[in-house]
Amino acid sequence: MKRHRLEVSAAVLLPVLLVTPVRAALLLATDRGLIGDPAPALVYSIDTGACTATRISSIPEDVNGRSNNFNGNAYDAATRRFYFSRFDRDPVTLLPDPAPLFFNDLMCGQVSAGILVGASNGDFHQGRFYYVEDRSRRLGQVTFGSDGLVQSETSCQIPASYNLAFGDIAIRSDAALFATSTRLSDSQDLFFKSDVSCSLFMEITTSLPGAGGFQIAFGDDGVLYGVDARNGGLFIINTSTGDRTEICTDSNGQTLLVDDLGNRLLFSDLAAGPPEGVQVSGLVVDGKSSTVLTWNPAPGACHYDAIRGRLDDIVDDGLQTRLGEVQCLEDDSADETTGPGMEPGSPDTAVPLLGQGFFYLVRAYVDGANRSYGLSAPGGLERVPDAGDCP
Repeated sequence: MKRHRLEVSAAVLLPVLLVTPVRAALLLATDRGLIGDPAPALVYSIDTGACTATRISSIPEDVNGRSNNFNGNAYDAATRRFYFSRFDRDPVTLLPDPAPLFFNDLMCGQVSAGILVGASNGDFHQGRFYYVEDRSRRLGQVTFGSDGLVQSETSCQIPASYNLAFGDIAIRSDAALFATSTRLSDSQDLFFKSDVSCSLFMEITTSLPGAGGFQIAFGDDGVLYGVDARNGGLFIINTSTGDRTEICTDSNGQTLLVDDLGNRLLFSDLAAGPPEGVQVSGLVVDGKSSTVLTWNPAPGACHYDAIRGRLDDIVDDGLQTRLGEVQCLEDDSADETTGPGMEPGSPDTAVPLLGQGFFYLVRAYVDGANRSYGLSAPGGLERVPDAGDCP
């Protein structure tokens, strides 16, 4: 292990510039509610690297409907709105009802909802929402207004020979559309490739689960992820072959995808999440009488966490830059300073021992997730506190 040591006698360090955090794919998902379950459904942010999920909002009770089962998940990066639909079945015919579509505004965790358009699957591509209507096999293309409501809609028709029930769709950056589905004629699952203009159809495999509960989404890393709503497994999918590799398992090969309370999770649908690369920059340390931090606003940040640690405690273990035990100076700061501002402030009055030094770091909270404290230089390893971090 490589230890960092810097001999200083001052109480503070020179101004620090934080670099872009580790780029890990984040996904958004709704939990698989049970029919008649009175508990509110939840929206999670999934970290595909850590195999953990954090609750970021709940779905209002008046949206739950009679199934508490949500689908059609899609994230619009431009407006930071998370769209989802309520999946109901007609109690007589058992066919899917036209699914009302809602949205959660993830900007600083505020929740709003409004009925938009019927959809039980969907994804965003170049600012437009695409979905397949189950009963008609029509691929709809929806443009939303600034208020998040439908502004216009066009569509193209999937060929009648593809008489399918759709599980989910995911659209790659090059407009290629991938879908999990089940043929209605013989109940055969089918994973296929198309495009947003309905001009291409290519069957890839019949071995990937279809409409029975396999949900897919591209991460911002370009990888196609899938989640099995039946057992909670999280997978990477090869878009050429349809082969899937489970990425979150324990030493016995058992599915291991848990929430922040350690509970095993089942999800009803999956969506691409916000990109990880949110940067806090321009951190300035002012230590005239007590130490006050200021920094530049990070795009889309709702609030910030600021920490202090000892330089002698920093260790590179080859995988991460471990920061040792840190002190949380300000948790969920609403402004870009630990001094007086929108809040009274939390100036740091601690002084390092002679020959030692402190470091200071800040992270942003964006779209329902805390970002990292950046990468060490040199080495490019993620900075991770061992203890004392802001909650």
